[in-house]
Amino acid sequence: MRYAAVLITLSGLACVAVGDVAAERYGPGRFGNGLNFTGASRTATVPYHASLGTLPLGVEAWVKLDDVSAFNILFAVAPKAERHWEVYADAGSGNASVYLSRQGDFKSSIPLGAGQWHFVALHLQPKGFALYV
Repeated sequence: MRYAAVLITLSGLACVAVGDVAAERYGPGRFGNGLNFTGASRTATVPYHASLGTLPLGVEAWVKLDDVSAFNILFAVAPKAERHWEVYADAGSGNASVYLSRQGDFKSSIPLGAGQWHFVALHLQPKGFALYV
């Protein structure tokens, strides 16, 4: 299984794509420094690579939301099309959720509380997935 780990701090809508991240703003992270998404710095992206569309695949990150009233995309791959998937915090509740283009939304009852660090991991398999918080 391939993994991509990113240490991030989120404020508002943010999306982190898997891979190398350059020229992003760094700030205090869970351990040392991390990416700080505020103001104009709202995404970190890398070019799509075919290996991101093959399973099994895992992605994980330490995240801290400043505000859960807005919709927060934690990480995603591909535009909303056939192979799109994303992990997000639902607007209002902040509950950890997964969207898979072929299956739709899966919303957990686990809140990603504002101002708290959470370890979030998504493991995608050919016949299912697991979301860990």
